[in-house]
Amino acid sequence: MIVLLAALAGAQPALAAQAAQTPAVVQAPALDPARVAAARRLVELLDVAAVMGGGLVEMESELRSGAGLSASLDRNPATRMERAKNPQAWDAAIKRIGAMQADAVRAIVEGVTPQVVEATIAIYARNFTVGDLDALIAFYQTPVGIKLRDRMPAISAESAKLVQTLVMPRVAEKMQSLQPKVQAELAPLMPR
Repeated sequence: MIVLLAALAGAQPALAAQAAQTPAVVQAPALDPARVAAARRLVELLDVAAVMGGGLVEMESELRSGAGLSASLDRNPATRMERAKNPQAWDAAIKRIGAMQADAVRAIVEGVTPQVVEATIAIYARNFTVGDLDALIAFYQTPVGIKLRDRMPAISAESAKLVQTLVMPRVAEKMQSLQPKVQAELAPLMPR
């Protein structure tokens, strides 16, 4: 869940454009009420809403700091040069933008949390039998299940940071190296 929230934070413009083009979700067939009831008990036990809230707090802090926006802006040499001329004003603007982004993300996440909870219930109900769900519930009530549930947000956050550290710089570097090829592909399509 935290990985999802982190991905949302880093992909705001692309995500907004994609959302505008995403077709409506096709209605799935009705689910077995017994599976839904068992899935609801599991999702409540896992406290999916609280997990989303915990991820939101972390992401909100990151956005408010402006660190991601700052790094993104600094990748553009012209922006980096302009920023160097008046760093205090740029830093203040980045903080204000970060606060706007954090407030927007908070409103979105809080608004969709009930839908995410219901969708998560449906996902579990589609993928597990009542017996499976009862076994999962029993597991998450054991000491090791409770430990896993309690530590999962931190484990997910650590995993997300690892992906961010290991994968994203390589992706950015590869995208940069592809720029000449991308420009060559687009050049014939551009008016002269």
